[in-house]
Amino acid sequence: MSEKEQDLAAETQQGDTLKTQPVFQQLVTPVEMQRSFYTSVNKVLRQGSLAFRKDRTLQRQMRFDPDIMGPLLSLQLGVACSDWTVSPQSDKMKDPEAIQKAAIIEKLVRGIPRITDFIRHLLDALWYGRSAVNIVYGRSEDMIYIRDWLPIHGDSVVSTELNQIGLKVGPRYYTQFSGGVDPDTDKINGTIIGWDSRVLPLDERQRATIVLHTYQAQGVDFDDPYEAENAYLGRGMRDLCWYYWSMKQAALQNWATYIERYSMGIRIGTYPIGNDQAKTEMETVMQNMLGDVSALMPRDPNATGDQPFDIKILEPNAGNAETFARMVEYLVGNIKEVILGQTGTSEAISTGMGSSVADEHAKTLNRQMQYVANGLAETMNREVIQPLYLHNFGHEGTIPQFTFSITKPNPEEYMKAVETFTKLGGRVSEREARKVFGLSEPEDDEPVLQAPAEGGMAPLDVRPMGKDPEPLPDMDEQEPPSDEPPTKIKARKRGKKAFKKKAN
Repeated sequence: MSEKEQDLAAETQQGDTLKTQPVFQQLVTPVEMQRSFYTSVNKVLRQGSLAFRKDRTLQRQMRFDPDIMGPLLSLQLGVACSDWTVSPQSDKMKDPEAIQKAAIIEKLVRGIPRITDFIRHLLDALWYGRSAVNIVYGRSEDMIYIRDWLPIHGDSVVSTELNQIGLKVGPRYYTQFSGGVDPDTDKINGTIIGWDSRVLPLDERQRATIVLHTYQAQGVDFDDPYEAENAYLGRGMRDLCWYYWSMKQAALQNWATYIERYSMGIRIGTYPIGNDQAKTEMETVMQNMLGDVSALMPRDPNATGDQPFDIKILEPNAGNAETFARMVEYLVGNIKEVILGQTGTSEAISTGMGSSVADEHAKTLNRQMQYVANGLAETMNREVIQPLYLHNFGHEGTIPQFTFSITKPNPEEYMKAVETFTKLGGRVSEREARKVFGLSEPEDDEPVLQAPAEGGMAPLDVRPMGKDPEPLPDMDEQEPPSDEPPTKIKARKRGKKAFKKKAN
């Protein structure tokens, strides 16, 4: 082997060695990935939202525009009103202890006051990029639970260069310290000066009471000094809607002006040419008419043969008003598409006979809802489930997981596929099927509805792998199907009773 080949082999071996060595810190912070950046004296990053920086008043009005609120609230409620569960990790699904602990945590989460609104408020991150909740814990006997919560506006949450979260506070906020850095501990105490208000940097204890949900964290633009915050606190949909919404407001303003001035037509009054007194009288007549779109024109009756005094109304061209309507409709459609990912579920669309366009739009909305739900589930697991589990059970066992069940747009097709698959000998997860239909797992001793085994699809084969199924009874000995409706039965004993049985 030549000397050059030996050097190349040595470099290759060294590179392979470096790839196998773990690195425990990030290369650079977001501010170091920019040509320039804006922070306060206390290293608080400037607000990264484009709409917030352009016009604070208008961006607040944009949030409450019905064309914004409609699709945004539809997406929020679609996720907030979906069924959700707290279940053991996949490898602990048959562990009675894990099942019992998951049931207790789920009961604590369902006991959060105004839980649906709790989830919906966290989904304000879709618009602002971030949303937060201040939770208040309570104690009942030996259990720690969430007693109450307070919503926090997304724009009140700020971050420092090193991702220390802070909250904007008013001048009446009480603090034990005067602010600044404690020389003994090198920690920031009290409130500090931010960009447009005082800021309370949260220490570890304070941060533990904040549930922070972010949406679509983005890498910073090297040439944009404002975007460092987006890497920590996300970027909401308002920045994507800002320019189109501004164009829509301008179009609506021009449309309203057009309607006000020209919808009643243009009045043209004529008077004999050279007669100033007649002109004055015609001006008085025209001013007494509604609207201000009028004109006076002298007329020579000898040349035209018309009446010297006359009033004509010229009707406006309807196509001019339709131009504004089509422009506003186009802008609104694009705004809805940004929020929902499509427009077929929020407005009428033209499709041919047998077209599957509507189904594809429904699938797109379902994927959008699933993406939003998955992100919020991660936040719930990190900021709510994990603290509740550690407070009540310590570090023993495996922390359960919070999951949403987003209903698929065509559950009937899924059901037919399941039926066909099981007839071929396949096995289907009951938990997966429940997610598709948006159905929850029945609680212990809860009355449930169940169709007779003879009247529908055969029960799914859930035997452990490698074991033979139980022999089925002779069909000749079966009773004829009953016409009675499904009856209520008791769900099988699970959770605490199963755990006690194993313990005994």
